[in-house]
Amino acid sequence: MRRELLVVMMALIVVGCGSTPVVTPVVTPMASLPGPAGSSSLAPSRSLPPSASPGASPSPSPAVVAPLPACADGDVLTRFHDPSDWARSILDTTFRLDKGYVPPDLVSVSNAGFSDAARVRSLVIADLSAMYQAAKRAGVTFGIGSAYRSYATQVKIFETLRQQHDLTFALKSAARPGHSEHQLGTAIDVSGDTAWLTKHAWEFGWVNSYPTKWSPSTTCYKPEAWHFRYVGRAVAAEWHASGVSLREWLWDTRP
Repeated sequence: MRRELLVVMMALIVVGCGSTPVVTPVVTPMASLPGPAGSSSLAPSRSLPPSASPGASPSPSPAVVAPLPACADGDVLTRFHDPSDWARSILDTTFRLDKGYVPPDLVSVSNAGFSDAARVRSLVIADLSAMYQAAKRAGVTFGIGSAYRSYATQVKIFETLRQQHDLTFALKSAARPGHSEHQLGTAIDVSGDTAWLTKHAWEFGWVNSYPTKWSPSTTCYKPEAWHFRYVGRAVAAEWHASGVSLREWLWDTRP
């Protein structure tokens, strides 16, 4: 009896473990699958947002730009204060450079065709020369009365004005030490005809920092038709199209 039972069991095992049987799958509706919500069972399908196209990136949220600070006497190290930041350093009555800031590549403006003794950074020479030659072809001549000024030089200039007049006059007439664009080595004060430069300097990468239109309301200094700062041709073209002062443009476009 036991032997017959063993034979029957072996037969059943052979049937179950033999060649793979053809099985017709039974599709169970998703909603009828067992398992409580939150278990490992598949949950009913839900509506999902469409997938992004391959390679597409989400649109960034528009950057919120803080308003241009009001002109106020302060002593804050400007955010971009490395010599490599010459085109985007904001210098005004609040923001300054360190007293030890000295551009590494100062050369004489004679390299651009001038007979003046002033110095500028070598990176401005090509466009300074191009502007000078273009002005000459237009019948305009100008010289350079001042260019790079060290922190110590600005101390002397400011103190002289303060002693000859008073502090109020000095603050209106000159930048405090550290706050002058001249310390960058990329600013010049020209002597002679400035009308042509006011109209065309930007074409050569130079910008009038303190034009009458925005001074002192957004530039923080009195108008100076003779003061030009080099920012490069690409930046100058963008600034020219913006219709705002250089200080405001630098603030609005800072990274």
